[in-house]
Amino acid sequence: MGFKLPDHKDRQGDALKARQAALEKFKAKAAEIDPAAVAERAAAKAATEARRMAAAAEKKAAQEAAKQAAIEAKEAARIKAEEDAKITEEMREAERKRLRDERYAARKAAKKR
Repeated sequence: MGFKLPDHKDRQGDALKARQAALEKFKAKAAEIDPAAVAERAAAKAATEARRMAAAAEKKAAQEAAKQAAIEAKEAARIKAEEDAKITEEMREAERKRLRDERYAARKAAKKR
């Protein structure tokens, strides 16, 4: 006999052995987990979560501030409208008094003639 080329079953078996070897190598490496690396990843995850929580709290505070500013602006607009209405009423009253005084002065002037 001479040299024999590997057939499909041989290649399939070799591939299976290679996959098994890679899996065993991966399992061995997974068993050698470094506690410092785990602690570092946990710290990084905690820091990321803290940043996310801080950003959420900041966003909520900004929304509350905007809501409060809108309420204050609405109240200020209401007060301004009330003041404008009061001033307008005072101006109408002053105009009525001026017209009354003019009529009174006209009657006085008519009596003197």
